[in-house]
Amino acid sequence: MDATTRSRAISNDDDDDDDDDDDDDDDDDDGDSDDGDTNNNRITGTTTTTTTTTTTTTTTTTTTATTTTITTTIYTPS
Repeated sequence: MDATTRSRAISNDDDDDDDDDDDDDDDDDDGDSDDGDTNNNRITGTTTTTTTTTTTTTTTTTTTATTTTITTTIYTPS
């Protein structure tokens, strides 16, 4: 029996057994809910994983001020 005939033969299986080809609305051993899908063991779809890396650079600038005081004394003769 080919796969198409086999799927049709079990398409009305409403019990809760754990065979690979039951077609009920309960979870079978493939881990997903069949919801009436006759190809319940076929995994379809696309999974996309996006990884974002953020780099933060911090720059610190230190300014030092130096004050120089010059004192000049001028003597004038009296």
